[in-house]
Amino acid sequence: MSYVERNPVRARSVRRAWRYPWSSAAAHVGEADGTDLLDLAWWRKEWFPPRWRRELERPEDDGLTAAIRRSLRTGRPLATDSLLSRLERRLGRRLRPHPVGRPHKRHRLPNPANPGSKTWSRADNMVAAGTPVTRRPPHRSVRAA
Repeated sequence: MSYVERNPVRARSVRRAWRYPWSSAAAHVGEADGTDLLDLAWWRKEWFPPRWRRELERPEDDGLTAAIRRSLRTGRPLATDSLLSRLERRLGRRLRPHPVGRPHKRHRLPNPANPGSKTWSRADNMVAAGTPVTRRPPHRSVRAA
């Protein structure tokens, strides 16, 4: 909530978050709420105005701001690993990103060249087809004399 209420300060529209005319910060720090749109009774059970004012005046945590922005940019939830695990179990879907890059190309077929192996690689295909597999010699650097 403080991240959102500090947006006008970050944008340098105002010096104090509660001075921005379209923000709920003024009502949260105890100044008048002319709209009556906010449930301030609930808010005051959790926070009291001087404490929220100190929260908004406190320097921003750059790590938290970066994490919030990364979460917003990627569309991934900002949560601990244990919370993500519980959410994934409850929703029955993956919330964490998949590994980066193309998956390794492995076929799950029996390997006639190596019956104990459960995977089948390109080299195995070549051996099964009777094509000799040649290995390139290791690269040797040439040193200038």
